[in-house]
This record gives sequence, structure tokens and C-alpha cells, in this order.
Amino acid sequence: MHPVGGSMNRQVGFTLVELVTSIVLTAIVLGFATLFMTTPVDAYFAQTRRTELLGTADDIKQPFERDLGRALPNSVRIRNAGSRAIVEMILVDQVGFFSTTATDTSTALQLKSFDQNFAVFGQIIPGRTANYELTGELNGARLVVGNSVTNNAYALNSKVITPATTKIDVAPNAGIDAIKLTPAFNFNVTPPPSKSRIFLVSTPVTYICNSAAGARSLRRYSGYAIYPGIPTAETSAQLAGASDTLLATGISSCVVACTAIGAGSICQKALALEMQVSRAAAAGNESIRVFSQVALDDAP
Repeated sequence: MHPVGGSMNRQVGFTLVELVTSIVLTAIVLGFATLFMTTPVDAYFAQTRRTELLGTADDIKQPFERDLGRALPNSVRIRNAGSRAIVEMILVDQVGFFSTTATDTSTALQLKSFDQNFAVFGQIIPGRTANYELTGELNGARLVVGNSVTNNAYALNSKVITPATTKIDVAPNAGIDAIKLTPAFNFNVTPPPSKSRIFLVSTPVTYICNSAAGARSLRRYSGYAIYPGIPTAETSAQLAGASDTLLATGISSCVVACTAIGAGSICQKALALEMQVSRAAAAGNESIRVFSQVALDDAP
């Protein structure tokens, strides 16, 4: 029996054995938690890397295939040299049709002779109703007729493309554009009647895929003048001042090929681009192979 008014001293706490047991159990629980969480976390980051690679594939294929769809027939040319795969083409801004049989000489285009006045069926710049100077509307504007592998627009002294100094005046009238060239120009070609097309062009476009260790990139160049030789590198003279767009990084290999190649490395029938894109990761490398094949219009 305790004295009246007395107190009882009690000690509350953990023994050393209990503390050690608690620490061990906690470590076991955390170990299991980490084990179960690591796999989904790693899977998440792996999926993120693969999604980024798929996005890179779209970034490569979409502009490349879009530009090839706008390429002037017989203007796509290629070069594989060292670490670089290069594709160049002349983009078409608009297509019209012309006649060579009309009795009105101001309507028909006189081929193989110097002609100054003719008509284009289908507007060179759609929606225009008032007279205008085409070369004032579109920097670098030129007209092309009968472009072929053997008589090509890249040879600036050829007879398929108007010189940069040619003034092109347009008088629109209900879907028929009256064209006046100053000075007169000789389209020295004979395209088939079913392909009497005239193309408005203004700029080439070049894709340079460089898999060298210091580059590993795909770039698109535009807004430069037509030049006889295909660019050989990012520092080529004709690309000085061109618009430069970086489309992809991490390129480990690239090659471009055509079904048939004519004079001047001009592609015919079909073009294929293949490259491998990789991304470094802590758990190893992720990579994706990008392949694009496009049928080309090779009719003059």
C-alpha cells in the first residue's frame, strides 16, 4: 500500500532492442517500397524518351515530305559524302497551263523562239484582280517551262528558266493571266501537249543531315538563290544568308538514295531518306530509325 498523498514514479520509453527492431522493420518496408516503385518510374522515363524520339521522327518527315511534294519536276538532287547526306530541290509556288496552238499570238506561248506575251490558264498568284509585277510580289520569282534532267534550271544559262533580271508583268482576267516578259525570253523546249505546264518558282531548299560527332543534326536551308552546284556543306557559299532551321539532333547515321539518278545527280522516280536518331540515357541509349520514301514527279 502506498502512503496517502504519495506519488508513483513511472518510466515510459523504448528499450534498445525495440528501437533496433523498429529501424530494421522500417528499412525493410522502405526497401520493398523502393523495389516496387523503381520499375514503373523507370518505365515512365523510358516511355518519355521514346515519345520524344517519335516526335523527332515527325519533325524530320513532315517538312521533308511536304517540300518534296512541292518540288519542281526534275529538280531534286542528292549528294552523299562523308558524314553528310544532302538533298536540294527547287520549290514550286504555283502551277499554270499554257497553249502553244492558239491562233492569237498574245495567248499562245511560242516555244523555241523569243516570246514576250502569252497567257497562263490558272492564276500565278490566286486571288489577284489588278495588274501587278510578279517580281515585285515575290522575291526571286522566275518562270520555268520544260525542266528536265538534261536541260535543267540549275544551269542558269539554260532555256527553261527566266533569268533573275527578267521583269514579269501579270494582267489577271477571269482565271487567265496575261504574262509579259521584259525582255522577251526563249523557252527552248518542247514539252508534251498533255504536260504544258508553267511553274512559278522563287527559292531552292536544302536539307543537310550531318552525322559527324560534332554535329549530329538535320538542318533545312531556304531563301537563297538558285546555284549550279549542290551545296557540299553547311558553309557552302550559296547558303550564306539563307534561313537555317534545326529540325533534329542526335543523328547517328543518314543516307539518301534515288531509284534512278540522271545527270547532275538529279533524282528520278523516287527518293528515299534513312537516318537513325539516338538519345543518351542513364540506362543506355534509345534510338529510332526514320525512313521516308517519296515518289517524284519527273514529267517536264
